Amino acid sequence: MINPALLGQELRGMQLDVDHQERKKEIIAQLKLIEGVLVIFDFHGKGIRVVFYCPNSSAMERKIKLIAYICGFEAKLHHWYTKLPAPEMRLRQMDWRILQILLKKPRMEILPIARQLGISTRTVNRRLRQMTSSFVAYLIPVREVRKSRGVISCFLITCPEELHALIENEIRARGHKVDFVYTSLTNHFLVTLLMDNLAGAEDLLLSIKNLIGVKEARLDIMKDFIFVDSWLGETVESLTSG
Repeated sequence: MINPALLGQELRGMQLDVDHQERKKEIIAQLKLIEGVLVIFDFHGKGIRVVFYCPNSSAMERKIKLIAYICGFEAKLHHWYTKLPAPEMRLRQMDWRILQILLKKPRMEILPIARQLGISTRTVNRRLRQMTSSFVAYLIPVREVRKSRGVISCFLITCPEELHALIENEIRARGHKVDFVYTSLTNHFLVTLLMDNLAGAEDLLLSIKNLIGVKEARLDIMKDFIFVDSWLGETVESLTSG
């Protein structure tokens, strides 16, 4: 993932339900076509989570309404803004070209990248280290959900920011394996856990709901994790050719 500030964008997310579960495949296909959509979490049942780029708050409102319309969702939905550190370097044309290659093939090793760009491996290593330490790009682990053991439990918790550490401590104190935790949000806390069974996940959900200050808590079981790279790839390609 590229820091959205470099593209004049913000990173937003939302979670909702589709109106009919049998339409979910069709709905996801439509969501993948929306400009800026980066990741789609497909949960068992009707639940769905969408992470996307947008340039400003008014664009966000339009995008949220469009996604809700496609899903046939009319109730209260949860959405959030992700606070990311500002990038600390100005990218050169070569940096964009490196990022363009890695967006297509994230596992490509340094030597083939250097050969493709006609530069040294030392240069590629140096620029990648600098981009990583300067908050330019982030690696998103993409899990093979269908091959995972147990249940991948995704919790969406509505709470003040000062409760984030308390909730995380409560989870870790129980010895659960944290797969992903997302604390850079103003009014929500997102955490994904690898759990042995659904009963254990439901028990943890009840404990979280009982914490003082927690307004809402929701549990969804991951069915599929869909990384949508088309819009981002096209955007970066336009920057490398510009």
